Amino acid sequence: DHGFRRGQSNGAVFYNPESDTRAMVHGDDFLVLAKQSEIDGFEAMLRSRYELKKLANLGYGPTDSQSGVFLNRVVHILEGSRVLKPRVAVEPDSRHARLIARELGLDERTKGTDVPMPKRTAEEQFRDWDSPALGPEAAKLYRSCTMRVAYLAQDRVDLGEASKTLARFMQQPTEGAMGMLKRVARYLIKHPQTRRVFEDTKLPEKIRVFVDSDHAGCAVTRKSTTGYVVRFGHSTVKHGSNLQSTTALGSGESEYYALVKAGKEGLGFQSLLSDWGLSLPLEVSSDSSAARGHINRRGLGKMRHIQTRYLWIQERVGEGHLRITSVPGTKNVVDMLTKCGPGVTLVKHMNTAGFEYSGAHSSQRGLF
Repeated sequence: DHGFRRGQSNGAVFYNPESDTRAMVHGDDFLVLAKQSEIDGFEAMLRSRYELKKLANLGYGPTDSQSGVFLNRVVHILEGSRVLKPRVAVEPDSRHARLIARELGLDERTKGTDVPMPKRTAEEQFRDWDSPALGPEAAKLYRSCTMRVAYLAQDRVDLGEASKTLARFMQQPTEGAMGMLKRVARYLIKHPQTRRVFEDTKLPEKIRVFVDSDHAGCAVTRKSTTGYVVRFGHSTVKHGSNLQSTTALGSGESEYYALVKAGKEGLGFQSLLSDWGLSLPLEVSSDSSAARGHINRRGLGKMRHIQTRYLWIQERVGEGHLRITSVPGTKNVVDMLTKCGPGVTLVKHMNTAGFEYSGAHSSQRGLF
């Protein structure tokens, strides 16, 4: 009745083209982006029908809130300076990091670590899988803490690969898996909080998705991992680390499956922006020349064992719905979502993706 258009790709988003007001609804929680006068009008519209409580009015004005909570994420307004532009930072709920450590019996005397999970040899992977199964109570504890890690990983790119690895033992947790979980807990003791930073900038010219694959990274099943990062300008809006459901017979094939996944995520975000009145082209960047070459042709070619359900992306590329480009492997930020690496590399990729450590990361006692 007030001129809002409901999203076609997502029924929980709304856009008013006349007032340039964008809204998102999750249950009974509303998030609105607009000029202050339009936000006031949106609030008056809701109050005409409902009783409500306004939790925050974020902005850079003298009377605006500097922080607020939405869906358990803390949103901070960071003022600009002569060096830094105005920024918005989003932090996940750090209570889960504290609970993981405490439930596993770790305290402030526990030594932290710089990486959530070290690189593991094939022998170590087999040992983790073949180690004795946990008892009922220990298995319940493992599943609970692993779910907390997965919850944090939605907003923490540094936990993506570790969360994926821990989740593989959910059905039958082992002593080896519990050891990996405690390693992640030690990482959270040293780095209890990160934040995703969105810097004030002009509207990007395109959506960029970076993708990578770790071929046959699992020595037990020989399955590969897909990692992707969806970026809007210099900011990361979505990331993921997933084990591929199909066993790839070569690195080119696993990279192709990863490109299909990245294309799907990019098209989904493109549709979301379209619902909010923003039409931007999509570009997916991969460091695999074999995967890029296969996508830019039609049909199976030499990869005749690929299931036809993965070939839709060839048609999308051919019709110009998205473009596939190259990115050097050394500069591919998604590397941290497909394999374990040293702490220096993790921090470098986090900074490139727009993430930084925050809170009490400089003190191991800060978590408690």
